[in-house]
Amino acid sequence: MRGFQEFPMSEDAPVVKVFTGIGPKKKQKRVMSRTDLIGKRVGRWEVISFHHKEVYLSWWLCKCDCGKEKVLDRGNIMSGRSTSCGCYAKEVHTKHLKSFDPEYFAWAGMIQRCNNPKAPHYFNYGERGITVCDRWLHSFEDFYADMGARPSDDYSLERKDVDGNYEPDNCIWATRFEQQRNTRVQKNNTTGVNGVRWTERLHKYIARIRVDRKEIHLGCFKSLVDAKNARHEAEIKYWGRTYMRPNEPDEPRIIEAISTPPPVLRFCPYCGSGLLKFIKGVPRCMGCRSVFFLQFGRTVRKSPPPGMKRKKRGFTNSNN
Repeated sequence: MRGFQEFPMSEDAPVVKVFTGIGPKKKQKRVMSRTDLIGKRVGRWEVISFHHKEVYLSWWLCKCDCGKEKVLDRGNIMSGRSTSCGCYAKEVHTKHLKSFDPEYFAWAGMIQRCNNPKAPHYFNYGERGITVCDRWLHSFEDFYADMGARPSDDYSLERKDVDGNYEPDNCIWATRFEQQRNTRVQKNNTTGVNGVRWTERLHKYIARIRVDRKEIHLGCFKSLVDAKNARHEAEIKYWGRTYMRPNEPDEPRIIEAISTPPPVLRFCPYCGSGLLKFIKGVPRCMGCRSVFFLQFGRTVRKSPPPGMKRKKRGFTNSNN
């Protein structure tokens, strides 16, 4: 307190007023210094210069020991909440310092596809019995030592045998085009060989290969062995290597049942009264005009022509 204050000298003496100042003391405004933190070190940060000021915050340009620069506010610097740009956490929590490298993502994705039933592509890998070898399953360092660094961003992890496991002898870095050539046999391919299919119309095997987004016809063959050899030679000629696996069949397996001609039908199996007549090798009913064809070893009927509707037994004209 400032101003006149009463101080009694004794019990009998009068009160004496003493002047102690003029009014209350004013609070002095704090002036921020823009050079008091320059050169200060907190953890791995070193303050370089003042950056800018906001309403209640002042921001300073700091540089980490690894060389990365970042703008921090004065509170984070003085309290020590920020000690580095993140490089210290990487060194503490990881041993290989490659948690953000593409090789690490390839290793982690490989384990997820094979061991996590909730992974999007688990049905193509783990559900089919594809596993990861014990050497790679628990150690990224061993995976990196066997596979090495990825050549470029165009490469990804590939298995030589698409039905084999993830192991050092069966994995390479391959481009997208190489992975498109090395695929499983489709379910509707009854020959068991990629690029070779059976045609019922010709009763032959057709071999084809795709090069530069164009399909090349290799020929028609009476035996599966000849068609497979033609495909094998074409892969070496156009692709430089073959992707055929040793377990692919040399003799037809399912084809034997499909290549056998179906029993000759004399009457239409739908209307029951019309006689079947083969026109250009295609059976047609002379009663209900149904057309039949062979699909995967079964006789399939196409829809009736316009103006015909089916009743419980046979077809009749809807105009009548």
